[in-house]
Amino acid sequence: MKGISSIFSSLIVTMIVVSMSIPLFMYFNSLYNISTNSLSNSYEYLQNSTATRVTIIGFDHDIYIYNAGNELVVINQVMVGNQTCSINSYTLNPGALLKLNQIVRNCSFNKNETIVLKINNVYYYYDYN
Repeated sequence: MKGISSIFSSLIVTMIVVSMSIPLFMYFNSLYNISTNSLSNSYEYLQNSTATRVTIIGFDHDIYIYNAGNELVVINQVMVGNQTCSINSYTLNPGALLKLNQIVRNCSFNKNETIVLKINNVYYYYDYN
């Protein structure tokens, strides 16, 4: 009788371990997928920020945006001083020079104000002071 109860208790422990292995496998699999996606997004963000080289040039009374990088950039938002200027997405080709007045027609600004550009969903900060 003692041998049979020992066998049944071993089977019960084995069943519990097997029944717990599936949820544990699912949990660690989802954890691995989340960390892999996060790492992939971080790498894409780093690659995007490294490849983007945009500079602001002040010449006479005008401000220009120059794409010095080798990749196409999309300007999503412009903030001048303490005001956010509403614009549509504007595409700037590599090697292209663009007047800031062409993008932001409804905002007034001068050359000494801080300019923040949201380029390819990353914010870039330019200050002349």
